[in-house]
Amino acid sequence: MSKRYLLLFSLSLFCLISLNSQTSLTGKVTDESNGEAIIQCGIILYKNGIQVTTIVSDFDGNFSVQLDPGKYDVEARYVGYNAKRVTGINVLAGKANTLNIKISSGIQLEAVEVIEYKAPLIENDNTTQGGVVTAEKIKNLPTKSLTAIAATTAGLSSVDGGDIYIRGGRSDATVFYLDGLRITGRQIPVTELEQIQVITGGVEAQYGDLTGGAISSTSKGPSSKLSGGIEYETSQGLDAFGYNLLNVNVSGPIYKKRLTDSTKGRTILGYRLSGQFNILKDDDPPAYGIYRAKESTLNRLKSDPLQLIGGTPSVSGQFLETNEVEYLDYNPNTKNKALDLTGKLDFRPVDNIDLSVSGNYSRVVDRFNPGDDNTTGQGSWTLLNWDNNPITQTDIFRVNARFRHRLGKLADLNSPQDAEATVSNIQNLYYTLQGGFQNSKTETQDWRHKDRFFDYGYLGKFHGRFDTVFNDQLQHTGYNFLVTGFEQGGYNSNLNAFDVNSSPNPAYAALNKIPIDEPQILDGYRAFNGLVSSAYDNLWSNLNNNVGGVYNRYNKSDNDLATLQVTSGFDFLPGGSKSGRHNIQFGITYEQRTNRSWTLLPFSLWNLARLYTNNHIVGVDTSGFEGFIIDPSGDTIKIYPTLITP
Repeated sequence: MSKRYLLLFSLSLFCLISLNSQTSLTGKVTDESNGEAIIQCGIILYKNGIQVTTIVSDFDGNFSVQLDPGKYDVEARYVGYNAKRVTGINVLAGKANTLNIKISSGIQLEAVEVIEYKAPLIENDNTTQGGVVTAEKIKNLPTKSLTAIAATTAGLSSVDGGDIYIRGGRSDATVFYLDGLRITGRQIPVTELEQIQVITGGVEAQYGDLTGGAISSTSKGPSSKLSGGIEYETSQGLDAFGYNLLNVNVSGPIYKKRLTDSTKGRTILGYRLSGQFNILKDDDPPAYGIYRAKESTLNRLKSDPLQLIGGTPSVSGQFLETNEVEYLDYNPNTKNKALDLTGKLDFRPVDNIDLSVSGNYSRVVDRFNPGDDNTTGQGSWTLLNWDNNPITQTDIFRVNARFRHRLGKLADLNSPQDAEATVSNIQNLYYTLQGGFQNSKTETQDWRHKDRFFDYGYLGKFHGRFDTVFNDQLQHTGYNFLVTGFEQGGYNSNLNAFDVNSSPNPAYAALNKIPIDEPQILDGYRAFNGLVSSAYDNLWSNLNNNVGGVYNRYNKSDNDLATLQVTSGFDFLPGGSKSGRHNIQFGITYEQRTNRSWTLLPFSLWNLARLYTNNHIVGVDTSGFEGFIIDPSGDTIKIYPTLITP
């Protein structure tokens, strides 16, 4: 029985194993004069001036180490040889990067020979299709959009930095990763990215169930010395769109441990903080410009949205003159403001253990020109209703923590290095525990009324009385509401005394400024609470919206994304390092999404309120008697009280 359980466990473990191209740096250390392998050569790896780890070459002079993507410096040290450091090595994500080092024997000097790394013309390890964009390329590209940068890779397309499409697939088929975990929504600023890997084919098992492609980003880490930068970009005065961007970052060590053989210290705890603020006067400018009514024109039309033409009320906006409009190269009142804050802490108590905690917060506030759906009035808002553009606010918070432990013996640069090197069939064994949480909130609303839902369609208070209703058999069947007066905001007592400022929606209330044909009937009004006649809320056959329009839509969403990931891996050398190296990874990922949202059309609340206010009244109570009336023919008609059910 125990053998069966062992077999079942082995099969389940095998299902988790994947042969992937782990991000690693491999190579060989040799004598520069004769090409012989250097055994037990100490190799130190630095990133941003911080010592990442130390390793030793094996019996054949070969070495291999798993790393995070980024730019590294590698230093080789051996007794009797001059130390050599190779700088600027771009370790590309998802690849087995190669670096061979030749060191020279002779008098051992304190100085270190420094040479610059030259990238090979041909990649030896490339099992996936796509590309990698390094921090240096990101800095030199004329864009700050992640999707626009990724679109420089063959097989990807994006328009104006918008949604990205991989090999003709849909935009939702593209999956985004940050520091190894899947994310959604707004990305961190590209100035905080060490590397962007674009995968369009040959997708590894670790990326899961994607049907298009993947864009995996690696964030920058702390530096060994206090450093920072300020960047400001603007197009103010150069175009009509008003692009402004301010970026500030600072990085450095918090705690260093002094080494016994050097005046320099090794960074134990480091940090990186950054903030970016971006303002756009118009984030989606028109190709040919637009026309809008001047503010003085809007004020006049809001006070008198209708005028009598041949005794018939007509929309005043249909009779605009040339001097009442102006031409603009941008969409008015469509400002976009975005704030991004990022932070990262790296803790490395010893060379083979590191803990990284990072987080970011973003807020985007966007005024936009709405479409026709779910809004009161039809057509464009640009001409007459640009001052009432709605607003959307999106807040995203993320936190990511990773613990990594590299198992096995590390290089001791203070010990004798002429001992016999041992060769193991399993090298670079490690395990990683990683977890992340993301929360995103979005709220879309009318910028004036916000979450005061009954203000959306409110014009004022309609006074009235209930008159008795009779059928053709002269029987009392119920009561009918007749309007006796209208007041806006508690100021007016009749329709003729009109104050345009007393209603929360004065332009709608002003539609009733011209006398109504049947002022006693609520449906006879051109606008009342919760309804605006489609004959007067637009002009030119729905080409443009009339003044004073309200965005009849309120939307709120609150989404969570929690991820837990456990991975491990090692290099398997069945016949020694000369016979080839196989990297094996296995792990498990748990992901939980919680999506919550609701949408309200506030105008409908007034209709529902009217329906449900008297929902308990089901007719007249014929068992009771309140009185009677006599019609002109002399017949007596009984009047009954209202029948109410509990």
